[in-house]
Amino acid sequence: MKIATRGMIFCLALALLLGIGTASAQTDKGNIVFMGTAAFGTTSSDGNSQTDVELSPRGYYFMMDQVAIGGRLSFRSTSYSGSSTSSVLFGPDALYFFKLDSKELLPFAGLGLFLSSYSNGESTTGFTFSLHGGLSYLLREHLSVFPEAHLDIESRDGNTSTTFGIGVGLAGFLY
Repeated sequence: MKIATRGMIFCLALALLLGIGTASAQTDKGNIVFMGTAAFGTTSSDGNSQTDVELSPRGYYFMMDQVAIGGRLSFRSTSYSGSSTSSVLFGPDALYFFKLDSKELLPFAGLGLFLSSYSNGESTTGFTFSLHGGLSYLLREHLSVFPEAHLDIESRDGNTSTTFGIGVGLAGFLY
């Protein structure tokens, strides 16, 4: 966990240090961006295995240059040792896009607070706080692909868990 946290801090610090230059048209006030990520992970330890799959569509409106406010809806399925859990997360999310002189690269960092619903035979609810960041690479003027890392802190049934993950996504900018 310490390595993952240090890695996230390093990536965000690097993005801040590189954050000089002119604003990109994609992140101007009044624009809209739709993003979607897909993530897959597998873990094996002492004969037990776990597989995670997540799909996460989201949309944002740029309230001011480089600052987007929106929402996210995530669907997650976790299979482990013969059983499975499915979850749905939804709630507000915010992004900040850093300025670079590059016309193709748009680094971003964000945070969100989500209501979480879990089902594994019984249904429970909780909250998830998410810190996330990535680097959007423009394929065309209105389309980009991006890797993204996230650190999620989940609270449900009096228990707290921390998850670090990575994924890849597509973004469409409307302006």
